[in-house]
Amino acid sequence: MAFYPILWTLNDAKTKLRPVHVLDVAQVLSNLVSGVKGASESVTYNLPGPTVHSYASLLNLIQSVTYNSIGFAPTIPKSVMLTASKVAQAAWWPLLSPDEVERRYIDDVGTDAKGEQWQGDWDKFGVTPEEVENLAITYLRRYRSAVNFSRPVVLPSTRGTPAYHELD
Repeated sequence: MAFYPILWTLNDAKTKLRPVHVLDVAQVLSNLVSGVKGASESVTYNLPGPTVHSYASLLNLIQSVTYNSIGFAPTIPKSVMLTASKVAQAAWWPLLSPDEVERRYIDDVGTDAKGEQWQGDWDKFGVTPEEVENLAITYLRRYRSAVNFSRPVVLPSTRGTPAYHELD
């Protein structure tokens, strides 16, 4: 996302998802293998992230942590991206596939028949998933310039309140 933001602006970056940290999922797998009471290896478990994000909010998070302007590019129409991704399949190295383009238009938040979000099966394994915002600096610091490398992290406000207070 930090290098090629144009690939994430499909659907005007409105696609919703619930990202989860890989180490939280690894802890669940470890608990599953070590024999958590009531857990079965033949069942599919739902492990969504704790917060719903859109690609736009994740791009804003990247921009605020790295202090680099992402410069939102215009949204490429779906038909153009599908055609380009089909042409890109001729290359021997992996590129954006048509399936990935289709999935960028599908919300992945997980709701039941009543429209309520799934809470997931985290409680069965005794794991609490970590918020993406708390882990962002760990992975995004390498994308900062030397001038901004040691600057403090100011995360974008997600609850409608300002992230900082300006003095008058």
